Amino acid sequence: MKHHFIYRFFDARGALLYVGCTSNVARRFTRHRERSEWFKSAARHTIESGRTFKNARRREREVIYKEKPLYNVQGGGFRCPDCGRSASKAQVERILEQANT
Repeated sequence: MKHHFIYRFFDARGALLYVGCTSNVARRFTRHRERSEWFKSAARHTIESGRTFKNARRREREVIYKEKPLYNVQGGGFRCPDCGRSASKAQVERILEQANT
């Protein structure tokens, strides 16, 4: 059985940027480095010990709901004011900022 891990990325001020779940931490971090706009702001990360897939996904959703990371879309509870789709807090803030300029 594969172990799954919950990870968090924080910026230099300690703001929570992103929460995720993976069975391969190195591969997932590489993918974030290549594709995630927030990765360049990441100053540190934490990793919770291994869990079953089901328990890890449950914990990931719980952490996203409670801690409201800036860049999580799935489970973050934010909606785009223009289209109503799921959006990260950072995406919503950019949309609102652009609307006010």
